[in-house]
Amino acid sequence: MVRIAPAIGLAAAFRETLMRVTRERAVVQHQDSMKDVIYNYITGSEFTMRVRRIAESYIQMQRDLESEKRAMNTVWKKREKQISVVLDNLSGMRGEIEGIVGGQKALPGLETFSLEAIETEGNSEEVE
Repeated sequence: MVRIAPAIGLAAAFRETLMRVTRERAVVQHQDSMKDVIYNYITGSEFTMRVRRIAESYIQMQRDLESEKRAMNTVWKKREKQISVVLDNLSGMRGEIEGIVGGQKALPGLETFSLEAIETEGNSEEVE
């Protein structure tokens, strides 16, 4: 007597194994072809040109940034000098007015230029 049931189970297992092997071969073959595509791209002139353009752009951005820093420092220094001149002239004008009126507080609303106000302002900036 021939038993068919074990043969059917064996054929199903054999079929499943063949399908897995075929899938694995396809995956390996696809991986190899992807490796080849990536390798060809990286070793090609297109990739080299892209990397070169990225590097050139980076270098140009760095130069522009340094140029902008120098320009802004120039503007800030100029502005600091202008502010200093304004404050010096305001202080001098207040001193002249107080000298004219004999040391009285001729400008009571301008406590900003007193030594106490400047000292207090300096301490509040340190706290922040």
